[in-house]
Amino acid sequence: MQNKLPSKINTLEEYGLSLGLNSVLSLAVYLRIVVPMYQQGDTETSVIESNSISLPLTSVVWVIAFLFTLAIGLAAQGILGKIVGII
Repeated sequence: MQNKLPSKINTLEEYGLSLGLNSVLSLAVYLRIVVPMYQQGDTETSVIESNSISLPLTSVVWVIAFLFTLAIGLAAQGILGKIVGII
């Protein structure tokens, strides 16, 4: 009876094939999401109408993100101050 164990070369080749297949599939999923974002559609909305709506909304999002980031930084500073004060 011969015991045939898979050789390392076969295992590495199978691993490489699996890795390549996963890369191709993930690229396909990624492109399926990203490509439509950059394709220009046949929209009737003009740039001026789009900017008049999105500019205030963008400003609100920026302000909220800034305040949230500032609050997290101040909270972390307060927590670290209490920890360092205890030690």
